[in-house]
Amino acid sequence: MDFEAAVNEYQKIERRIAAVERQETAAAARRSPPPPTPGFNHINNNGDHTFPEQKQTQLAVLRDINLLDSEIELHEAIIAEREQGILEVQQEIADIHEIFRDLAVLVHDQGECIEIVTANIEMTEAATSQAEVQISKAAGIRGEKEELLTGAGTEDNSPSKCLLLAVLGLFLFIVGLVLIS
Repeated sequence: MDFEAAVNEYQKIERRIAAVERQETAAAARRSPPPPTPGFNHINNNGDHTFPEQKQTQLAVLRDINLLDSEIELHEAIIAEREQGILEVQQEIADIHEIFRDLAVLVHDQGECIEIVTANIEMTEAATSQAEVQISKAAGIRGEKEELLTGAGTEDNSPSKCLLLAVLGLFLFIVGLVLIS
């Protein structure tokens, strides 16, 4: 907003300068006598005819006034052009300011999205670690069940062997009794 205030202040100063130049030109025009008509001699207030030197001076003053008027017009045109350029720059700066505000909003929104993604990654990592532990436990339990079903680990089956031998011995005893009788 400081830039806008500086631009406005500059424009006010330029207008004052143009107004002062116009006033000075008008005052100079009022001080100088009207241009003489070529070919005629003018009569003074005293009734005298004007001298050729005075005509030349009057013509020089008129040329100077015309030159000053054209310079004032040129300066006013330059001032108007500068004002237009300043307004364009001011508008471009306002546009850039708007772009930066939009960019700040986008960065803020993306920051929130990144935080959400980071939190999801951390939760996924924890869930994966828990899943690995559960899979390891499940693999261990499954392996134990397979060993029991396939008969692996027979060294632990001593009571089973005894029972089997006892049943076999009883069968042989019954067969022996039947043969003897």
